[in-house]
Amino acid sequence: MRLQKFMSLLLSCIMLCLSFQANCLSIYAEALSAAEPTTDSDGTQAWNKSLGTDAYPQFSGKAVSYISEHGEEVYSNTNISCNNHSYVNGICKTCGEYEVPTLENGAYQLSNYGELVWFQQYVDADNTGANAVLTADITANKNLLKEDGSVSDVPVYKWTPIGRDLKLYYTGTFDGNGHIISGLYSYSDDYYDYCGLFAKMKGTIKNLGIVDSYFGGKNCYHAASFAGIGYLNSVIENCFSDSSVVGSMYCGGIVGQTTGKISNCYYIGKITANSTYSNAISSDKYNRGTLENCYYSSECSLTSSRAEAKSREQFSSGEVCFLLNKKVTDGSQIWYQKLGTDSYPKLNGADDETVYYCYDRSQNKKFYSNTYIACTEHIYENGICLACDSLQKPALENGAYQLENYGELVWFQQYVDAGNTGANAVLTADITANKNLLKEDGSVSDVPVYKWTPIGRDLKLYYTGTFDGNGHIISGLYSYSDDYYDYCGLFAKMKGTIKNLGIVDSYFGSEKCYHAASFAGYAVEGSVIENCFSDSSVVGYAYCGGIAGETYGKISNCYYIGKITADSTDSNAISSDKYNYGALENCYYLESCGLSTTRAVGKTAEQFASGDVCYILKSSENNLVWGQNLSSEGSMPVLTSDEELRVYRVTTVKDDASSSYYSNSSCTLPADDTGYWIDENGKVLYSPAKITKDTTITFKQFVSVLGDVNQNGKVEKADAAAVLRHVSGISLISDEAELLLADVNRDGNVDVRDAVEIIKKAAA
Repeated sequence: MRLQKFMSLLLSCIMLCLSFQANCLSIYAEALSAAEPTTDSDGTQAWNKSLGTDAYPQFSGKAVSYISEHGEEVYSNTNISCNNHSYVNGICKTCGEYEVPTLENGAYQLSNYGELVWFQQYVDADNTGANAVLTADITANKNLLKEDGSVSDVPVYKWTPIGRDLKLYYTGTFDGNGHIISGLYSYSDDYYDYCGLFAKMKGTIKNLGIVDSYFGGKNCYHAASFAGIGYLNSVIENCFSDSSVVGSMYCGGIVGQTTGKISNCYYIGKITANSTYSNAISSDKYNRGTLENCYYSSECSLTSSRAEAKSREQFSSGEVCFLLNKKVTDGSQIWYQKLGTDSYPKLNGADDETVYYCYDRSQNKKFYSNTYIACTEHIYENGICLACDSLQKPALENGAYQLENYGELVWFQQYVDAGNTGANAVLTADITANKNLLKEDGSVSDVPVYKWTPIGRDLKLYYTGTFDGNGHIISGLYSYSDDYYDYCGLFAKMKGTIKNLGIVDSYFGSEKCYHAASFAGYAVEGSVIENCFSDSSVVGYAYCGGIAGETYGKISNCYYIGKITADSTDSNAISSDKYNYGALENCYYLESCGLSTTRAVGKTAEQFASGDVCYILKSSENNLVWGQNLSSEGSMPVLTSDEELRVYRVTTVKDDASSSYYSNSSCTLPADDTGYWIDENGKVLYSPAKITKDTTITFKQFVSVLGDVNQNGKVEKADAAAVLRHVSGISLISDEAELLLADVNRDGNVDVRDAVEIIKKAAA
C-alpha cells in the first residue's frame, strides 16, 4: 500500500517536472522565434522539432524551415527552395536570406537593414577592407528605446557588431553619406565582445548618425555607438549619436577606446558606465587618441576633459552646429540645422538650414540664425568681431606684423600655417586669451573659451621668421592634445627666432602628449629662443620641457618657474635632454617646478625673489633688460625698458666685513649714527642712495659724535649755532667732515631741521 502511494507520488512529481519543462521550452521557443530569423536547416542547427508530433523543440528530430506559402509565413519540416525572394527591409520573407547590396565605385551601396547585415557577415568572412556607402536611412528595430534610454520591448533583430569575430580589424571606409542608422540592438555582458556598430576597427567611419539604438550590457567592456575600440590610424569624423551605451569599463558615447582620431562629432544619448574608465565621447583611460571639436550633452551622465559639454539650449540654438562646421558657412559645411524645428544638428540639409553666427548690436547679444546677416561694421573685442567672429588683421610695419590682441595673434597663426613660414611679428601690448586659466596647482580652472592651435602645427616645414615679444607677456593660452604628433606650445615646430617674450597662466600638452613646451614643441637646428620666461603648466609624456620640448638650436637667457609633469627620462625642466644636441646657455628653473636638468641651474623661490636670477640674466642687455621690482614681495624677473627696475649688485663693507645683496636704482643703506657711507670714489651716500651700476659701499666711522660740528667731544648749543650761521649764509661750513656731522637727520642737506635736532640732543 505504501509502495503504491510512493509510486503515485513519484509519478505526479515526474509529470509536474515534464509539464514545467514543456512550459519553459515553450517560452524559450517563443523567444527563439522572436529573435532574428535564421534559415540554418543544413544539419548544423542545434534545435529540431517534428511538427505535428513534438510539443516543443528538441535536440533530435526533423529540421524546421521558415517559408512563405501564398503570402503567409509558416514553418515546415520540408525545405522548400526560394526561387523568388520577397524582401522586406532587405530580408526575404520566404527564406530569411539577406539582400545583397550593389557594388559601385569600390563601395557597397547599403539601403536597408538586410544589406547592412549582409555587409557585416561579408566583412567578418575576412573581407576587412570592404567599403560601404549608405544610400538611405536604415532602421533595424522601430521605436527601440524608452524615454529613459532603456529598451522598450524584446527586439526583433539583435545586431552583431562588424568585426567582432575577427582576429584582424575593419580597415575600410564606412561612409554614412549623411544618413542615419536606427534601432540597432547590440547586447553583451561579456567584456571580450565589444559592442557598437563596429567591434574593432582601424579604418574610417564618417558622415553617419546612429539613433534610437542600444549598445552593451552592465558588465560589458568597450561599448560605444560606433566602435568598441579604434586602433591607431582609425578615424571617426562628422558623426553623431542619440543612443544608449551601457557598460562597465572603457566605454564612450562615440567609441569605447581609441588610439586614433575622433573629430567633429557629438553625443546626446544616455551613457551608463564606470566614470573612472569611461567618458562621454571616448574613454580617456590609457588613451592616446585625439579628440578634436567634439561635444556632448551635459545630461548624458558622463563627462570628458577632451570635449565640451553643451546644454540642451546650446544644441537647439544652433551653437553646436556652427562649431561643428568650424564656423564655416560658405557652402562647404557639413552640418545643418533648421532652427526652431531641429533640436540637434544633422548631416543633410538645405541651404536655408545653414547656421550663421549673428550679433544684435541694439541688445549687445550673440545669437544664431538660418538667415545670413552681413557684417558691415566689425565690432572687435580682443581682436575678434562680435558680429561675425572674424579676426582682426594686424598692421604690417617694417616687415613685421604688429600684434596687440588675441584675435591678431590667431590671425598670425593662420597666416603662417597657410604657408607664410617666414612672417615676422612684434608684440605691441600684453595679450590675454583666457583670463585666470590656471588654478594654484597648475591645473585648468574651467573649460577655456579659446583653444590655441600652435603656430606651425599643420606645416610640413617649420616657422622660420622672428617672433619678438618686445618685453610683453602672452597669457591664458590653452594648447591641449593627446596626439603625440601634434606638438604643443606657442609654436609647434620652428627654426626661426623667439625672443623677449613671457608666457604665463597658460597650459600646454596632456598626459599622453609628446613634444609639449611653453614656446616650441620642437625646435630644429638654427632655431633661437632667447630672453624668454614662462610661468605656465606643461604636461606631457616624452620630449617635453618648460621652454622647448626638444631642440637642436640654442636657448639662452631664459627661465621657467611653472609646473611641468612628464617622464623625467625623456623630459627636463628647460628642454628635453634626450637625443638633444642643442645648446642651453644661462638658463634657470625653479627647483620645485617638477623636473630638473643638468644643463641649467635650479634656483629656489627665494633666489628668484631676491633679484639673484634677474641679475644673472641681465648679462645680455639690449634695449630691453631683465628687471625686477625688488620692493614687491614675490616678484619675478621681467623684460622691461624701465630703468628703475634694473637690478644691481651692492656690496657693503663695514669693519672689514663685506656682504652683497641686490637692489634697484634706489638703494636703502642701513642707518648708523656712528658713521657714514661712501662709494668707490669716496663720495658720501645718503639713504636711499641713487645707483646706476654695480657698486661697493664702505662704512666710515665718525671721529666725533653726530651733531658735534666743532668736534670738541660733545653736542651743544654752539654746534646748533654753527649750523644756523651756515644756513643763514653768515659763516659757511666748508669742512667735509663738519658738514657730515652737521647733517644730523642724514637727508643730505644741512638746514634748520638739523639745528633743531642738535638742540634736542644737547638738551638730552
